Amino acid sequence: CGCPKCAALIEREGTPGAPLLDYLVEAGPLLKAKYPKAFLSTLAYRREQTEIPPRTLRMPDNVIIIFAPIDDNFAQPIEHPTNRQTLENLRGWAGKTDHLWVWYYPYPYSHPLPIGNVGKTASDFRLFKRVGVEGFFLEHDAPGTYDGQRLGDLQAWVALKLMWNPDQDPGRLVRDFTDATYGPAAPMVREHLAALEKAKDAMTTSMVWNASPGQYRFLTPDLLASAQALLDRAEKAVDGDPERLLRVR
Repeated sequence: CGCPKCAALIEREGTPGAPLLDYLVEAGPLLKAKYPKAFLSTLAYRREQTEIPPRTLRMPDNVIIIFAPIDDNFAQPIEHPTNRQTLENLRGWAGKTDHLWVWYYPYPYSHPLPIGNVGKTASDFRLFKRVGVEGFFLEHDAPGTYDGQRLGDLQAWVALKLMWNPDQDPGRLVRDFTDATYGPAAPMVREHLAALEKAKDAMTTSMVWNASPGQYRFLTPDLLASAQALLDRAEKAVDGDPERLLRVR
């Protein structure tokens, strides 16, 4: 809405989402009076919409804010310098609602190119605990995010474990999963993941949520050649085990 009153709210609160948030401040008590056990929820989503928290408004105790950091650098944790604004907004929301959730994106979308983001996920879930996040939604179900090339099943396993206890050692979780899933090929799969993580973490450019192939700058010819050799070894390690061979492939 571009009416003068909404424009004034946006100016006062410093966020484009101010009209919606002002509505929720009024709607929450009205809902509670009639349905005391019910909750309202809305997304803190996109900086030009509702991600930026309001300056003065505080949400009623029956309103859930679900923080969805889709505008950050998908190659790095939220506490990385490139995600400074996302971190500020997350912390800001922690002071504006009693019920802060996160809508989490483990990987960028679009092209199912290899990427290691397990370390990023572990770092982010430790941050969420410190901030006071109490609920999660994991968007990890679409082509290009959840697939074998990205070890999507491993990422889901780690994320679910970290929801219960974010202080767990992600390296141990990776070992537990890969040993059970890949058997004798597990060391090679872990080496492959570690190489992806190291190369991605060293990248100085950012990745948006729907990153183009050109944003995967860490996938150099040398890295891809070494990955191919590693996975060839992994195949040989489970050559007599059809189920694990399929997983490696």
